[in-house]
Amino acid sequence: MPMNKCEQAVSLFPTIRAAIARKLINENGVSQAKVAEALGITQAAVSQYMKSVRGKQLLQNPEIDEKISAICREFIENKKYPDLSKEFCKCKDN
Repeated sequence: MPMNKCEQAVSLFPTIRAAIARKLINENGVSQAKVAEALGITQAAVSQYMKSVRGKQLLQNPEIDEKISAICREFIENKKYPDLSKEFCKCKDN
């Protein structure tokens, strides 16, 4: 049975978190500890994202890329981090 949109989105969360972590750290100089706190994960998980041990699947979706950029901008500008499930998992649209 094929996955619905919500299940597909949830399966990409590690990859999405990794992309957010890399963007915040590499492009904005945010510490791994701050990224971990914002994402609700451990600093060790962020370290693994940075080393591509976890979340290394490549995303090639302009819509997801734009959401990741918007999430990072919101964090940098307002120190707010949205719930990924609300941003990426629109179950009602399935």
